Amino acid sequence: MQIHIARRKVMISRTFQASIRSQVAAKLRRFTSAVETVQVELADRNGRRGGCDKRCRIRATVKGARIACDDVRANLRTAVRHAIDQLETAIHRQLRSSPV
Repeated sequence: MQIHIARRKVMISRTFQASIRSQVAAKLRRFTSAVETVQVELADRNGRRGGCDKRCRIRATVKGARIACDDVRANLRTAVRHAIDQLETAIHRQLRSSPV
């Protein structure tokens, strides 16, 4: 499973990038054979103006199907955590409903 992280108008540390990679890997560990790639996009929609505008969009390719989850919060770490949880649920549903 390949994990790519992109960012727009937001600075993140290497430690936070490593944390995101480990969170994604831990949550999707049971789906490793089915998940091909995961793309995490982090953005601050309002820049320095603040507000509830930190976005985490995650796209995954699972056995040829594309799954996308999105979360917007005031805190980027919270947005990442919620988007990863949504992705885990979406992948589980996708694999459960697809023919074997």
